[in-house]
Amino acid sequence: LRELAAYLASSVEVAATFSEMSAHLRRLGMLNDFALTISSAQNLDQIARRMFGLLTRAFSTDLIALFLKSSDGRILRDYRLFEGKLNVVSISVVDHPIQPLLKEGRVRRISDSSRDGFVGIHKTARSELIVPLRYRGQATGVLVIENTQAEAFSQYDEHLMVVMASHLAGLIE
Repeated sequence: LRELAAYLASSVEVAATFSEMSAHLRRLGMLNDFALTISSAQNLDQIARRMFGLLTRAFSTDLIALFLKSSDGRILRDYRLFEGKLNVVSISVVDHPIQPLLKEGRVRRISDSSRDGFVGIHKTARSELIVPLRYRGQATGVLVIENTQAEAFSQYDEHLMVVMASHLAGLIE
């Protein structure tokens, strides 16, 4: 049993390494898909629709929201999926729950919203990843991806979303 235990440790280490490598390659593939798919879109609604489809497949959730400020900063365009269709609503930025996140302009990863006391965009969400869209140092919007499971997003997912949000902000502008 002791001899087998010595062999088991190296096998577990190899399996963990391959698992991390495959996850990393999956994230790189998603970034490549993002660049190819999103950059060929013709307008803002098409960009949002394609991005939502990509994020839904990659993170196995349809709890996604995109908030974009108008050029004068008074109107907020709210993009969300409802029953598989993209819905866009224009609302005032004043007193909107996303306003503090726009002002703060920093990335947030909430592992368990019920424990952390942070209420998400979607009522059924337990974990959240909130990434500002920054263009020339200003937060022009916020991308929110949520999941019904706690601790659904890793630090690597956060880094990937920051890169995607940066490209998305430039593309939208």
